[in-house]
Amino acid sequence: MTLYKMHALKFVNNSKYWLLGIAACLVTIHFYLSSKADDLEAMSLSIIFWGAIISLIWEKKDDLNLESGIFSSLFGSVILVLMLFKTTQLSSSGLFLQLFPLICGLGLGLIASGVKGLKQYWQEFILLLVLALPGERALSYLFEQLTTLTISEDLTTLTAKFAAFTLGLLGFPVSLDQTDIILPNTVVNVYEGCSGARGMDFLLRLSILILVMFPTDKLRKILAPVAAILVALIVNGFRVTLMSYLANTGDNQAFDYWHLGNGSQIFGVIAVVIYGFICFLMLRQNQSEEPSS
Repeated sequence: MTLYKMHALKFVNNSKYWLLGIAACLVTIHFYLSSKADDLEAMSLSIIFWGAIISLIWEKKDDLNLESGIFSSLFGSVILVLMLFKTTQLSSSGLFLQLFPLICGLGLGLIASGVKGLKQYWQEFILLLVLALPGERALSYLFEQLTTLTISEDLTTLTAKFAAFTLGLLGFPVSLDQTDIILPNTVVNVYEGCSGARGMDFLLRLSILILVMFPTDKLRKILAPVAAILVALIVNGFRVTLMSYLANTGDNQAFDYWHLGNGSQIFGVIAVVIYGFICFLMLRQNQSEEPSS
């Protein structure tokens, strides 16, 4: 037997390579389905979370127990086959697309390590669970319910108040009637789609990713999601302030750009960059405090 054939046989018999190949196929399929949904935020979130999951597995690849029983392997294989079969009949995205990574991760975990070995992947499963949360505002909805119960204000009202307050600070004659921002030349209604709930949900999911990947103290475990909420509220508040100003000046083209065009995505990028910088500072400070603790 030639050296080439020996290496080829070793490759075929190594379960790690098979698992890696299956995982790569599943991730590729998920990216493909996400791209068909034409949702930039969902696609960005998928890329970030899959990158984090791959990083976590790579760090502990040498310590993983890759032993599975016949039942676990068979059950995991059935799960993957059913999920792949479902993708061939998928007419639209939605709940299935969000659950796809979690269910496929469960199936692959059973094949790789069996039921007892799933606990090795608790961090990865938390991230997959967060990625699978239904809708685009599951986490921000919980925050909105909290504010409604405590201060009787939802996100739309808070955003309208922030924008009106900012316009007043800038010297504009402005008044507020519930969610209507009243300016000299126009009345801007802040409806639910402008509440920033989707952007807040994005940052809250990122905050969970940060907490799972990086060990922090109790204070920073609280500060991470709080910072996500504040950054989302403030950045979106400035976006609504800008749109209110443009509506008052009658510049409809600029208003549409920041409301529905690429401008709305720019504010999302700004929020992510600001939040990422805040998390970087928190993690850096946490690491500097570790030797003295």
